[in-house]
Formats: sequence, structure tokens, C-alpha cells
Amino acid sequence: MELTSSSAEAAVEKKHYPRDKVSWTTAISYGMGSYGANVMYAFIAIYLMLYYTDSFGIKAAAVGLLFLVARLVDGATDIALGILVDNTHTKMGKFRPWILVGSILVSLTTVACFLSPDLSEAGKLVYAYATYILWSICFAVIDIPYWSLSAAITQDPTERTKVITIPRTIATFGFLTVSASTLWLVKFVGSWWGYLWFSAPSS
Repeated sequence: MELTSSSAEAAVEKKHYPRDKVSWTTAISYGMGSYGANVMYAFIAIYLMLYYTDSFGIKAAAVGLLFLVARLVDGATDIALGILVDNTHTKMGKFRPWILVGSILVSLTTVACFLSPDLSEAGKLVYAYATYILWSICFAVIDIPYWSLSAAITQDPTERTKVITIPRTIATFGFLTVSASTLWLVKFVGSWWGYLWFSAPSS
């Protein structure tokens, strides 16, 4: 009886999602977007504090407070961006325009975070606040619609799991790329120029 019931449920589910089968080509193509995004995310998450304290000359306590403030700002902006994305209606859809614009903005702000303008200690702190918080907002402009796009690709729960699992797996390679190459490049090029040289191609 249980086998019959399970078979019936499977048949109903298959009929309910007749066009939601996602090819591996589509799933991998979607997943590749997470590689570039996570290269930038890993670069900021792993090395920005080190750059601020060792190369830019900001005290560790001030950097810690900056990261805390940025997370609080993220909490508010994520909600606002979620509402804006959900109410976007264009010929390109509701997600792609945000991802396109966000990619350009994140590229620019990633490089800006690792610039080293000749400022006073207070000026450097203001610059760090402005560029890092702006980077956080711009990254959310990519991240929120990117992961929301999985729901638009398929409504089938099994297929959606595949669509989400692949980019999360590929994202790991983004972190590995940054971990394996950044400090070597900094040592090879010298000081903060190494960070800047890495941030430009990663963007």
C-alpha cells in the first residue's frame, strides 16, 4: 500500500512540474556566476582587514568597529533591496538588470577598497568606511537577485536543489583561488600593490 502511495505521489509531482527539468548545462552555467562573485567576496572577507591594518595604517580596533557597522547597514539594505528586486519589472526580467549593474559596481568598489590615498589617519578611516560599506551594498545588489534567480529557473524542489548545490560547490573554488594566490602575489609585487593588482582582475 505504501509503495502504491509513493508511486502515485511521484506521478503527481512529475505531472505538476512537467517543464521544470533543468539541464546540466543550464545548472553549471548558472553556477559559474558564483565563482566570480565569491572570488571578490573571499578577497574582501579574508584580506581586507589585513590590508587595512598592515598596509593602510588603520588600527585593528577601528577596523573591527567598521566591520560591525557594515553588518548593521547590511541588515537594513538587504531588506530594502529584496523589496526593490521583487517589484522590478523590465524586458530583462526582475533579476538580470540588478546582477548586471551590481557586477559593474562591485568591480569598481572592490578596487576602491584597496586604493591607498594619501590621507590623514581620520581621513583614511572615513575612506575605509565609505568604500567598504558601499562595497557591501553593491555586493548585495548581486547576491540577493542571484540566489533568488534559482526560484525562477525551476519550481521543482528536486531540480532547485541541484541548481543551488552547483553554485555553492563552485563558490568553494573561488575561495581556494584567493587563498592560494593572493599572499604570493602580494609578496611578489610588493606591499599593497599586490592587493590592488589582484583585486582588478578578480573584479
